[in-house]
Amino acid sequence: MYNFIKKHKLIVVLLTPIYIMVIYLSFNKTDMGIITPGGITKMSDKVVILNDYETSGDLNTVYVHSIKKPSTIFLEFAKLFKYNDIYSLSENENLLSNKELDEVSAISYKTGLVNSIISAYRESNQEITYHLDGVYVYYLYKNMAKTNLEIGDKIVLVNGESFLSLEDFNNIIENSLNEDVLQLTLEDGTIKKAYSNNGKYYFTITANYQIDNSDIPYEIIKATGSGNSGGLLQALSMYISLTEEDITKGRKIAGTGAISIDGEALEIGGIKQKVVSASNNNCDIFICPSVHYEEALEMQEYINSDMKIVGVDNLKAAITYLRNN
Repeated sequence: MYNFIKKHKLIVVLLTPIYIMVIYLSFNKTDMGIITPGGITKMSDKVVILNDYETSGDLNTVYVHSIKKPSTIFLEFAKLFKYNDIYSLSENENLLSNKELDEVSAISYKTGLVNSIISAYRESNQEITYHLDGVYVYYLYKNMAKTNLEIGDKIVLVNGESFLSLEDFNNIIENSLNEDVLQLTLEDGTIKKAYSNNGKYYFTITANYQIDNSDIPYEIIKATGSGNSGGLLQALSMYISLTEEDITKGRKIAGTGAISIDGEALEIGGIKQKVVSASNNNCDIFICPSVHYEEALEMQEYINSDMKIVGVDNLKAAITYLRNN
């Protein structure tokens, strides 16, 4: 090695700064994020209706890959492809640990799965009973929040008051805005506090609905996961399993969108990458919330895909489209 360096001293001297730069760019982390195309997952892998009806097609949710703080060289490579999204991490995202971000994603999946089950049973006119079992702390704005709450805490009392609905919870908070501090009782009896910062508490919550009973039994295959963007397709899949009519008609259907217990299709992220993922997996139809329709259509045209893009406002609209087309 020494003889090689001695013999090619000039070349080594000239190339050394380049080597150092490449190593630096490969390991230097940026305060950016990248969303890239992923793949599809069959909805039957998550929840199954026992004694369900047969279908000739299949339904799939679409996932993407999210990369936070990529190296400089990886970031520059990602910029070469239009279907990748590059974004700056917010100050608050930089303050949240990977564990906390994973907890946000896990809560989204758990609550979104329950929402999809409830909305599917309601839309198919099947009996299902449920109740609000507290709320989860879903997000903390650490740069503004003055609290010892943690993401994932389940709140059951606010200032000693119980709540049976999100409306009740919001009313209690609204009536407490003039107070300096909220006392929040967790499921295990622990009392935590949130202090007002200019009339705001800087944490968000999400409802935790507990299903009590359903006429037709179901089984949750995958109780843990990441994110709630599969909710709309999960609800659609369950609806089809609960009814005799096969509206899939042998087609490979994919899509994305969160869902409320009322069946409303809710906004999500990564729509361009999900269109690419569905097209790469030869899907016939891609269903998404109407708010994302134009962006999805633009990407479908960009990649020259024959896949049909369908924008819907709710679960009922998705069902109607598949039934009539």
